[in-house]
Amino acid sequence: MNETIVAPGTALLPALRGVLRLSGPNSLEIVATRLETPLQRRRGAQSLRFRLFADTPALPAWGLVFLAPRSYTGEDLVELHLPGGPALIQRALECLLAAGAVLPGPGEFTRRAFLHGKLNLLQAEAVGALIAARAEGEHRQAWDLAHSGLAGEIESVRAPLLNLLSHIEAELDFSQHEIDLLDEEAARRVLRQARESVAEFLRRERSVSVLARVCLEGPPNAGKSTLFNCLLGEERALASDRQGTTRDVVESELELTGTQVLLQDLAGSQSCQEELSIAAQAKAQQCLRAAQLVISVRLPGSVEPFYLEGLAVTSKLDCPGSTARPGSLGISAHSGLGIEALRQAIEARVDAGSEVGCVLRRHREQLLRAAEALEQGWGALDAGLGTECLALDLRTAVQSLGELSGQDFAEDLLDRIFAGFCIGK
Repeated sequence: MNETIVAPGTALLPALRGVLRLSGPNSLEIVATRLETPLQRRRGAQSLRFRLFADTPALPAWGLVFLAPRSYTGEDLVELHLPGGPALIQRALECLLAAGAVLPGPGEFTRRAFLHGKLNLLQAEAVGALIAARAEGEHRQAWDLAHSGLAGEIESVRAPLLNLLSHIEAELDFSQHEIDLLDEEAARRVLRQARESVAEFLRRERSVSVLARVCLEGPPNAGKSTLFNCLLGEERALASDRQGTTRDVVESELELTGTQVLLQDLAGSQSCQEELSIAAQAKAQQCLRAAQLVISVRLPGSVEPFYLEGLAVTSKLDCPGSTARPGSLGISAHSGLGIEALRQAIEARVDAGSEVGCVLRRHREQLLRAAEALEQGWGALDAGLGTECLALDLRTAVQSLGELSGQDFAEDLLDRIFAGFCIGK
C-alpha cells in the first residue's frame, strides 16, 4: 500500500462534471504536478486550476483534501472535481498516471479503509452491497448491515473463546510444568454462552433479512396460480380454468435449500378496460419493477415472447403432445415434472443477482460453521475425549468468527470479497 492509487469516482458518462479520487502517500504531490495554483496541505475544499495540456488554458476545478488518518481510506486522499465529460476525465486520469499514480485493483479504496481500521470487514462488505443494490429491499439490507454493530458483538463472543483456547494450548504445550489445569465448569460456561449467542445471531439474521421478491408473470390461464401452490406445497392461491381468477397480488414466503424468497402470484397480463382489471394490471406492473427475479410462464403452444431477462418456464407439460419452448424450463405443476429444477434455478438466480444475498450467505455459512464446532466441543467435554479434541473445535469456532468480523483473515478471503467492487470504490 505504498503506492498512490487513482481512479474515477464517477461513471465515465456525459455529465457537467466528473470526479477523480487519489489515495496514498503522494496524493497531494501528484495532483500538484498538474496545477497552476498551489495545493495547500490542509483539510477541506480548495479552488484549483488543472492543466490537461501544456499549450491550453488550465481548467477551473475543485480539490477536496482529506489528510491521514482522517479520510475514508486512512491515507492522504484527494478528490478532484473537474468540469466536462468522459473524454476530459480520461485525459486527466492519464495525466495523473503519468505523474506517478497507479490504477487500483477492484475495491482497493475500501480494502485500504479496512486494512487501516476505518471499516470492519462487515462494513466493507456492506459498501459493496450498497453499490450493487438494485431494489429498495437490497438497499435497506445493505444499509442495516453497515450500521448493525455485528462485528463488535461477534468479537465479544470470540474473545472468551480465544482466551479459553489459549489456556488449553498452554496446558498442552507445558504439560511438564506447573500450570493451572482446565476448569471444566468454567469452560462449559464459556461454551454455553457462545452457543446461545451464535444461535441468536443466526435467528436475528434470518428474521431481519428483507426477502428477495420473485414474481410469477404470464397471460391468464397459463398455470401461474397452480405453479404458485405447487412451489409452496399448499393451496394458497385459487386456481381455476376460468381466466382472470387472480386479480390481486397473492404472496407467501417460499423456503428454498439455502434461502427464503417472497413468491408473488400476479394477475394475468391482458388488455381489458374493466376498472378492476386495470387496477390489477397496475399492481402487477409495480411488483414486476420491484422484483429481483421474474418467472415468465407461458403455455407450450404460445407464441407470446417471454418476459425480458426473466426465468423462462413452459407450463402444463402433462398435457398430451406438449413440449417445452426453446430456451425455457419445462414443468408440470400437476405431476411435479421439472419443479425441483425450477427451485434450484430460482435460488441460483436470486443469489447470483444479489450482492446482499451473497454477503449474507457468507455470514450464514461462517456462523453455521462456528455453531457446529461449538456443538462438537460441547460433545467432546460430555464424552470425556480430552482437551486436545476440545482445542480442535475451539480453533474452528474462533477462526470462523474471526473471518466474519475481520479479526482473522487471509488475503484470498479479501480477494474474494473485493473482487466484485468497481475500481473506484
